[in-house]
Amino acid sequence: MFIVDCTSNMQKYLDQLRDSVESIMTELANSGRFAQQDIRIGIVAFRDHPQMVQGSMQSFGFVTKVFSFDSDIATIKANVASLASSGGGDGPE
Repeated sequence: MFIVDCTSNMQKYLDQLRDSVESIMTELANSGRFAQQDIRIGIVAFRDHPQMVQGSMQSFGFVTKVFSFDSDIATIKANVASLASSGGGDGPE
């Protein structure tokens, strides 16, 4: 399970995740502890609450978005690729 922050400054990490999914799954399979078909990855993406921007509420598409567990590398990469960073900008947590 990957929990992914999709606020505005996180795009480089989304790109790294997309580019690393295949190697992560391959490494798990090569460890001998899991059969390839048993390796499944789920994703929960999140953003901050909607913010006031120039006096009006602005939505950044979702606060949380859940992708079910899947073992197909192409599907997982497509799920990550569908995410874009935006929103955020409030004070640090």
